[in-house]
Order: sequence, then C-alpha cells, then structure tokens
Amino acid sequence: MDEAYLYRDHGRAEIHRWARELRFFRFVRAYGGHNNDGDQLLVALTDFVEGLPVYAYEQNGRVLLSMSDGYDVTEAVVQAAKNVEMALDPSKVIDPPQNDDHCVCPDFYPEIWKTPRGEGFSPHRKYQTPAVCLMKSRLAATLA
Repeated sequence: MDEAYLYRDHGRAEIHRWARELRFFRFVRAYGGHNNDGDQLLVALTDFVEGLPVYAYEQNGRVLLSMSDGYDVTEAVVQAAKNVEMALDPSKVIDPPQNDDHCVCPDFYPEIWKTPRGEGFSPHRKYQTPAVCLMKSRLAATLA
C-alpha cells in the first residue's frame, strides 16, 4: 500500500503511537473507493468473547471484533480498545487479524515496534500497574 494513503488521514506519529499503545487491536486502513469501508481497529479471536461493547462478526471461521467511530478511528476509540484488550485472552488472539498491508501490525510494519535503540518491542506486553490489575479483575467479575 502507498505510504501516502496509509498516513493520509492520520499522521505517521499518531498511527505509530496507537500501534504501540494497543496490545491486540490493529489499525486497519480502509480500501476506499467503492468498497464503502472505513478505517477501523480490528482484532481476530479463535473464540468469541461475550459482553464486550464492540462490533463482533464471523469471517472465515474467525470471530472479529471491530471498533470505529463511523468510518474513522478516533482517540476515544483507541482508549475504548485499550479497555477491551484487558479482557482478552492472549492465547485466543490471532495476529494479524487481517493479513495484508492495510493492517498496521508487526508482520507488515515491524519498524513501528522498534525502540530508538533498534530493539524489538513486543506489542503483546502485559500491563502490570496495580490500577490496571484492579480494572482487569473488576472487568472479569463483570463478564463472569
């Protein structure tokens, strides 16, 4: 995909920041034209997770969770995706959720996950702060 198209609506720094802040959701750039699609945050799972405030649909035997604000991804959507990610079981996540260069993921854009010293950065890091651990336990109790 042409970089000018990838970064047309959201700058390089913004998409890179989103990519590093999210554990499992991937920014997927719209195909555009007559496809009637829009940018979205997407995650694919091996099994369905019930009770989450996202659009879920099945495609090719996988459950996909999609989040967007109409045809766009906004900061509010990214923040909501971070909350949803805390409830996801990493062993059920299929990464990338969409296997082409419209999906900003380590397979297609590995340079985004490099540190300034050139070291790899794991997008599947674990959130360790006490506040997040408390939020995860409360969310798990709510979903149970």
